[in-house]
Amino acid sequence: MVSSIIILSLITLFGATVSVYQEHSRQFLLRSLLISCVLLTALWDVASWLQILRIYPSVLFSIIIVSCVALLYKFFTEYRIVARYALRYFKSPSFLVDLLIIVATGVYVAIVGVYLEIPADVFAHLEGVQIALNNLRIGLLGSDPIWYSLIALVLNFSGEDIREILQSFTYLTMTIFLLGVRCFTSEVGRRLLFNNGKNAIFSLLGVFLTAILFGTSVFSYLRYYTFAPGYIAYLMFLLGALVATDLQFNRNRLKASGSSLLILLSCFFVTVHFHKQEALFLLLFIVYSFTWECASYWRFKNNWNRLGVSFIPITVLGVIVLASVVSYIYLMFSGSFAEVRPPLFNNTITLSWLPGNASSLQIADPLGRAYETLGLLGLTVITLYFIPTSRSYRTKIITVLIFVPLLAIFNPIFTEIFLQWTMPSVLWRLTYMVPIGVVAALCILSMIEQLKVKLVLALISLAIIFLQLVPFPGLEQLQHTRYTSLSIIDKRNTPRHWADLIEFMSERQGINILTDPVTGYMLGALTGVSHSHSKFHATKIGDINKSQYGPNSFVDHAKEGDWMFVVNLRDGIDSINGKRSGHWSRDISLVSNYYSDQLLNWLSIDRLYRTHLLSELPPHFELVWYQDSIWVFLLKQVDT
Repeated sequence: MVSSIIILSLITLFGATVSVYQEHSRQFLLRSLLISCVLLTALWDVASWLQILRIYPSVLFSIIIVSCVALLYKFFTEYRIVARYALRYFKSPSFLVDLLIIVATGVYVAIVGVYLEIPADVFAHLEGVQIALNNLRIGLLGSDPIWYSLIALVLNFSGEDIREILQSFTYLTMTIFLLGVRCFTSEVGRRLLFNNGKNAIFSLLGVFLTAILFGTSVFSYLRYYTFAPGYIAYLMFLLGALVATDLQFNRNRLKASGSSLLILLSCFFVTVHFHKQEALFLLLFIVYSFTWECASYWRFKNNWNRLGVSFIPITVLGVIVLASVVSYIYLMFSGSFAEVRPPLFNNTITLSWLPGNASSLQIADPLGRAYETLGLLGLTVITLYFIPTSRSYRTKIITVLIFVPLLAIFNPIFTEIFLQWTMPSVLWRLTYMVPIGVVAALCILSMIEQLKVKLVLALISLAIIFLQLVPFPGLEQLQHTRYTSLSIIDKRNTPRHWADLIEFMSERQGINILTDPVTGYMLGALTGVSHSHSKFHATKIGDINKSQYGPNSFVDHAKEGDWMFVVNLRDGIDSINGKRSGHWSRDISLVSNYYSDQLLNWLSIDRLYRTHLLSELPPHFELVWYQDSIWVFLLKQVDT
């Protein structure tokens, strides 16, 4: 709990102080996060460059103290002004929305708990913190990403174990993320000229729909990425998109261009350090919206209006298509395409029907991860947004956020360039740019308003939306709802099933272990022990299954003196989310399947009865702990 409070203070307090002194009430949370993260990151870079990272923790806590003093000074010297702003906020509908989000998130986390499903990405993020913590203890501060290092610094200061902050940290990050989405949604509502009451309803609906719709396959972004740096980076992307829109589409932009440009650059600075994916999102958004802005200078409104077509989107689409065609022709005849690479299943497909060298071009698989992220309901609300939704409910920022990823991932030229720099498994992530919950909220409000004018169309549209919110058995691969990851996970698919092993290994931080990749993945994240794996996949170094075993098997590890061997035959149960998503095998928690019969026979362990014979253990194996089908051996050096 203490560590979570300190982290909350670090990422918000300084920025909130600056915002209070500047009397910024709009985008308060997003600006506070940005200013605080800019300071933390800038100090990190300076301390790394000057090689004085030892003083970085002291500077961080000094910032908290100075911010608290500055806020208290502001309150006592200008308490009437502060009280007036506070009273105005408490009387506004926004306060009720924020309060409801804070309370509802707390109740949700208390009931459902922390998302620790084996073998989700959360363990990779927790392991990143553990590695940073181990490096910090041996004086290697600065060798890990800033988000993990920041959490490690706070844990080292408070003396808390990472398992002690899981629930409080989950509540903290979830609440900040949802409040950030509320701030973004509220800004969209202001641009659509919603009154305070309507904007509050829109914000609440947008937050709720984001929580249940935003994600990929069966996995909710809200719950899946609780410990990831992408949480903060995504909010910075949304703020950057708001500011970029103001810069490009606001007629009075010259007055605020300096401060807006500074905020935009700061968003880039933070996202590059925290999670580069969102920096790419922001860059693509700016390029596309700039093209839109350029098109507005030579539009011929009257001619296009006669056709009932908006000129700007058509022009932007035309520019992108023209550029792609020109690039395609050039690359095809110049032979500049990269080597032929096989498409990645469920991520990309090859356009083999194109002539010549162009037949190696790829785009995102329209039925793969991109579709899993948008889902059937996502595609439905995008369609409704552009067709029956009233124009008064459409705004440039949402329109651009919808168009950009679709015009990128299905553009073979962009994809070809993109795949030169990164892996095919990253391409689909561009669809995260679409704030699907906000789009759905706009469609619902528009249809409700149109009930008085277009009753049948509005009712059909609302029925389609609400029906798709209901999960239908057998249609999981079509709907891609997130409910199974938002609900309680059976403890036999979580670390609670192996709690005694985790407790034992937590007292041996920094030691190396040999075990199956799933157990190693879990222990590395929650106890700080070291195990060679690639997420929940085995590596050559960490593979314990061999074609044959002899008296010298694993002797080299025993000579080093800091190795343990864990045999975990305590199986979990089939994973529903693994089965439906295909992201991992459904029997991933049946860890006993990983241990070969040859290995168990060599260790004198009976797979069927889960028993062992100590008298027949290899001499360099010493049993130090056993509990309910789990054995932990110390690899010790034996004199020959």
